[in-house]
Amino acid sequence: MVAVLGWKLTGEQLEKLKKAGVKTIICAVDNDDAGNKGYKYLKRVCSINKLKLHRLRYPKSMKDMGDVSEVTAERIVNQIHSFGVK
Repeated sequence: MVAVLGWKLTGEQLEKLKKAGVKTIICAVDNDDAGNKGYKYLKRVCSINKLKLHRLRYPKSMKDMGDVSEVTAERIVNQIHSFGVK
């Protein structure tokens, strides 16, 4: 499992992920239009490369990981666990 904190994956990065045996990506794109576009791109790339993709969904009060507070951190961790990450 790997977390992608951006949305652009190069061919070289994809090859490294495959070589490392990564099968699932968690993307933590921003909670805005650019993040939505990035997620659509990642869905297409992951589908083509047979990778499972999960999108981390922030509470409406958050734009990105920089807005994490003690209150929202637990919610995010629980969400990651729901993806099968321990």
